[in-house]
Amino acid sequence: VAGRTDKGVHALNQWCALRVPKGIDLGCFQQQINQLLVKKHIAIKTAAFCPDKKFKVLKKRYKYIVQIPKSKDNKRPIQSLQAYSRYESRSLSLDRLQCALNFLVGTHDFRHFSKKKKGAGQTVRTIYKASVIPASRADELPHFELLNDPPLSWTLNCHDFWIITFEGNGFLWHQVRRMVSLALNISQDRWPAESVKEVMEGLRVCPTSAPARGLYLDHIWLNENDTG
Repeated sequence: VAGRTDKGVHALNQWCALRVPKGIDLGCFQQQINQLLVKKHIAIKTAAFCPDKKFKVLKKRYKYIVQIPKSKDNKRPIQSLQAYSRYESRSLSLDRLQCALNFLVGTHDFRHFSKKKKGAGQTVRTIYKASVIPASRADELPHFELLNDPPLSWTLNCHDFWIITFEGNGFLWHQVRRMVSLALNISQDRWPAESVKEVMEGLRVCPTSAPARGLYLDHIWLNENDTG
């Protein structure tokens, strides 16, 4: 498998390698596997023979979706999207959130952002991009790729959806969800922006991981020609 995810995290772009009998019809194989996986909301988009048994992952992209009411009078989340985003009723600052994310870009030791595991090994990772943008159209949200019947009863008139994006050469266990949790605390002005550095240095304990339901493994780069 090219990239593991925590339980409950969605994956829109995943790669795995397996051995199959020589001469197998890949089209028929893909169709039969998808019939078995349909109830689990998993589908094989493409299948090809590959001489290499292992993947060399160059980069990964994760996205985290936050659902925010536009009005204090409307604090009810969109129920059909509860399993696909984090609902946040408290006021957030987009500028403070981006400021927090800027501290995460670069090569750092992220051990204090990880849910520690025995023998976890190297904890230094490089983040190439950390950004947040409000969705301007509903179809910009990854929910539509996961749902067979996208909910048409809602628009962006009553709720904002912020898309937090991370691109890096790799991520530790729970790292993305804890970076999101810390950034949201800073966005709410509950923590200062400088607390990102304090968590990195082990001077402050990182908040607990953000819910898995809002996180998506969005893309995996296996070669330099991949435009993402």
